Amino acid sequence: MEETKPTVSYTEDNIRHLSDMEHVRTRPGMYIGRLGDGSHAEDGIYVLLKEVVDNSIDEFRMGAGKRIDVSVCREGEEAVVRVRDYGPGIPEAELPFVKQKFYKGSSKARGSGIGLAVCDEIVGLHGGTFTIGNAEGGGAVVTIRLPLKEHV
Repeated sequence: MEETKPTVSYTEDNIRHLSDMEHVRTRPGMYIGRLGDGSHAEDGIYVLLKEVVDNSIDEFRMGAGKRIDVSVCREGEEAVVRVRDYGPGIPEAELPFVKQKFYKGSSKARGSGIGLAVCDEIVGLHGGTFTIGNAEGGGAVVTIRLPLKEHV
């Protein structure tokens, strides 16, 4: 006997439309990628990049700046990723604290204040450095430096 699949009818009444950011934030399991302990080349890298770029997108969406720059290059034996937004930047007094867990500072952006702490930890697991500062001319800049490793 052949199994019959139920028929589903999608209409505007039974479909919930999510904004792009709401979709990402309400379904995090789809976007996390490989977390791991840093021993694999991909451990946490997607989470790291997503978090840094999401922070810049938040500034952009709040009307702070009209551009986000992302660059990836090799400098010596390191892979270097820089993400810069053109928002208001980070108050100088808050810079020493922005990588602490649950620190939200004076930002109006939503979030738990844990993302940058997780990024710092992921980069550390890979033997790299994660720095956050203010860009010359305004905005914030995040620099991620990861040692290049031979893949076996």
